[in-house]
Amino acid sequence: MAFGWQYALVAGLSGGALFPFLLWVNNGWANVGTTLIFLFFYVLIGLAKDNTIFAKIKRIPFRFLYALIVSFIIIYLFDGFFFNPLLALNPPFWTNKVLNHLPIETIYGFAFKDSLNLIIITLLSETLLKLNFVRKLFGIPVKPELNSNLTIFAAAIVLSLVVWLIFVGLGFSLLEGNNALQPEHISLAFLVIASSGFLVARMLFNYGENQYLIKANLNKNEAHLNALIDTIPDLVWLKNTDGVYLHCNRRFEEFFGASKDNILGKTDYDFVDKELADFFRNNDKIALAAGKHSLNEEEVAFANDGHSEILETTKTPVFNKEGQIIGVLGIGHNITERKKAEKALQKSEARLSALLSSMKDIIFEIDLNGCFEGYYAQNDKGLLVPPDFFIGKKLDVVLPSNVSELLKAAIAGIYAGNQFEQFEYALTIEHAIQHESAIVSPRYNNAKEIIGFTAVCRNISERKSAEEKLRES
Repeated sequence: MAFGWQYALVAGLSGGALFPFLLWVNNGWANVGTTLIFLFFYVLIGLAKDNTIFAKIKRIPFRFLYALIVSFIIIYLFDGFFFNPLLALNPPFWTNKVLNHLPIETIYGFAFKDSLNLIIITLLSETLLKLNFVRKLFGIPVKPELNSNLTIFAAAIVLSLVVWLIFVGLGFSLLEGNNALQPEHISLAFLVIASSGFLVARMLFNYGENQYLIKANLNKNEAHLNALIDTIPDLVWLKNTDGVYLHCNRRFEEFFGASKDNILGKTDYDFVDKELADFFRNNDKIALAAGKHSLNEEEVAFANDGHSEILETTKTPVFNKEGQIIGVLGIGHNITERKKAEKALQKSEARLSALLSSMKDIIFEIDLNGCFEGYYAQNDKGLLVPPDFFIGKKLDVVLPSNVSELLKAAIAGIYAGNQFEQFEYALTIEHAIQHESAIVSPRYNNAKEIIGFTAVCRNISERKSAEEKLRES
């Protein structure tokens, strides 16, 4: 079928269709007709791939079935109407020991047997073509996923040979004995033996192939899972409830300084000191007892090169289908840089707090909409109004109109390109005039875009008083 009807015809002439001459030589000219029928079957199978001839039958298995049915009909017509007339032409030139007539029951027994032979040829051919080395031999494209099980195939071939030997024995027995019911019994035996024998052979082969595919898929999925876990930059491991390692990734191998094969089946006590192993084991027990994930931080040294890392470790219990805990999954995330950044931020905040606490100025944060976002002051005595009144409010609502206009003009100057704007103003606080100086500067994001403004206000009343006295003198 893979190469067309010409190759199928050659295959039949090479021996596949000539077996009647090997088994029943004394049938003489009748064997010629049987051989032609088998050659026709081979050619019909070879035509199964021709989409022009089988245009209405799209699926290959149905084309096989069609070829079998047509061949069955031809076999029964030939055996019923032409087998005995051909026997009457005997003896042919190649032998003198020939038959000239057979009972019709025996002939139909041959028809049964020949029909089953066609089924056997089809099944055996289909089985052979599943083997990659056979496909390579005939130049048929190989399916990498079907690396067939040769042991199962050998079992199928052995069973097939047993069935064939039984066929040969029963074939000769058709010509012996005088029991009129014998041909019918033998025909039924052919059907049972062929069906059961080849059904078992095909079941064995398919079972072996399915088992191989299941195992191959499992291995493939496991390989994909291992590759995925190995690409995770975190440490990943799995233990059973006794703390024995069942799985780990490449990053974890670096931690213990050992390969996965040497880690699996062992515990923490085989790789780290007892104090650290007790710490690990205690955290495992916490996760197991809680029945949910637990989180802890731990600083560990890597055995492969001695460097240390601070790990944020999450341990989660693993459950089976019955809801029973069967192990602990651990994931260790390196937070060393985050911890360094947190410490640096804490130091920076401490310095900023110390700096601000030494300042007597009041600092206001203003957003792009002209609303107060926040403020900083040593105390609230220098504020015109309480914080609850001005936070989130617009400048016009909180400030006197003259101060509001000065602040808006400063913001406009910054938008015009000035790095900062400075102005002075006076406020009446607790029935006293208080002179202030304000420096307004922009706040930027990482993209150098203005995201708000900062106004640093300083009480300059004493300076103004000194200037006034100086002028009076």
